[in-house]
Amino acid sequence: MVADTSVSGVINPVMVADTSVCCNGTRVFVERSIKDEFVEKLVSKTKGMKIGRSSSGNYDGSCDFKRTQGKNQVEDHMTVAKEEIFGPVLSLFTFDTEEEAVRRANDSEFGLAAGVFTNDLKRAHRLSAQLEAGYVWVNNFNLNPVGLPFGGFKQSGIGRENAAATINQFTQQKSVYFEMGDVDCPY
Repeated sequence: MVADTSVSGVINPVMVADTSVCCNGTRVFVERSIKDEFVEKLVSKTKGMKIGRSSSGNYDGSCDFKRTQGKNQVEDHMTVAKEEIFGPVLSLFTFDTEEEAVRRANDSEFGLAAGVFTNDLKRAHRLSAQLEAGYVWVNNFNLNPVGLPFGGFKQSGIGRENAAATINQFTQQKSVYFEMGDVDCPY
């Protein structure tokens, strides 16, 4: 059974902040056995989504947004499956084994963030360790507590921000040793 929270957790990072999010969860890997139910819930939750900017609740439809709900035509070799996308794109992939999902998720030059939705704590730990991403969320996506370092693996940036890691990122360290007396030399 597909939990509503996992579907919401997939939608949020794609649609939050006018869809301009560096950690956009655009590649979604769903176990083949629950794919149909997942897609049904995903389409149901997004079908009534209002598009456009509004502070008053009246949406002006100003976004150029194309809905292709329910289609699953993206393949691993396609650019949309390999690049980091900073926009409202969600590509759905099915998998049969955990190993396959990890291999395909890691098959990218980028590794900023990843998310795992599961009720199995051992699986969550195992997948978190195997995913090549600088930030891994479990049962949520795109929450960035200030105390945790944030940054990516591979081509997804250099260094970390947030927490003490930020100080190291903006600091050039140097060691200098002074000897004020005679040099102690046995030769």
